[in-house]
Order: sequence, then structure tokens, then C-alpha cells
Amino acid sequence: MIKNITRTITVVLLTSAALLLFTVTASSDSAPACYFAGTIKLDGINVADGTIITATIEGVEYTTTTPTGYGTSTYAIAIQPEADTYYADGTAVYFKINAYAADQTGIWQAGQNIRLDLTASTTPSQASSPASSTNIWLIVGLIVACVVEISVLGAVAYIVVRRWNR
Repeated sequence: MIKNITRTITVVLLTSAALLLFTVTASSDSAPACYFAGTIKLDGINVADGTIITATIEGVEYTTTTPTGYGTSTYAIAIQPEADTYYADGTAVYFKINAYAADQTGIWQAGQNIRLDLTASTTPSQASSPASSTNIWLIVGLIVACVVEISVLGAVAYIVVRRWNR
């Protein structure tokens, strides 16, 4: 009789523990979303309804469009991690307005509503000019290196052919 009671209590405790474990596991699979919202300006001007807003965090893109009826040039986006995906608080969130990088970067905070007004420019910034100049000099250097290499290979080939024909 005591064996049956002990066995029943053991089964009940193991079943309860298993149910508790699976309930906790299922609820922890999905992290809370982080919400960003604010106004949008492209080249200092309000954007049209339907403008695409993209938020990128750790290489994963989330998109939305500017709505109609909630005010001119506004956006709201929820970044909800997929099951088994976790973003640490403080992870950077990069935004684009259409294809143009926003000047602002968001900071992921699970379960928070964050106001972030976005601005972007359709013209390249001055910071990209030196990079373009550097790229031109890199290309020129590669061309010069190729010409020198071809000249050296040509000279070596000439010497080899000349000795071969002796």
C-alpha cells in the first residue's frame, strides 16, 4: 500500500514538474517586441504616405510603410524577434527611409516603446567624398601594378625564349 502511494506521489510530482517546465519553456521562446515610432523627413521634407521604412538589427530586416490617417510623415514599427532569436538590450537598430540610410540609430530595448524621429538625405554626404577619392587612387595603383607585372613577365618570357633558341 505504501509503495502504491509513493509511486503515485512520484508520478504526480514528475508530471507536475514536466508541465511546469514545458510551460516555462514555451513562454520563453519569444522575446517581447521593441516598438519604434516617430516622424520622418527626407531632405528636410515630409514623406508621402506609403513610404517604406526598414529597420535592421543583427542583419535581420523589418519593414513597414508610413500610414495614412495617423498624421503626416509618421511611422511605427514593431521589431518582434522570431522564436529562438534573442537581441540583447543595447543592440543597434539601423533605419532606412526608402533606400536612404537614416541619420539616427535606434537602441533595442525589449518590451519598450521608443520615440525616434528619423531624417535622411538623398544626396551623398561630404564624408563619402574622401572614400571615393581613395577608391580612385586604389584603382590607379592596381592598374600600374598590372602594367609593371606584365612588363616583368614579358621580359622574363623574352629571356627564356632567347635562351631556349640557342
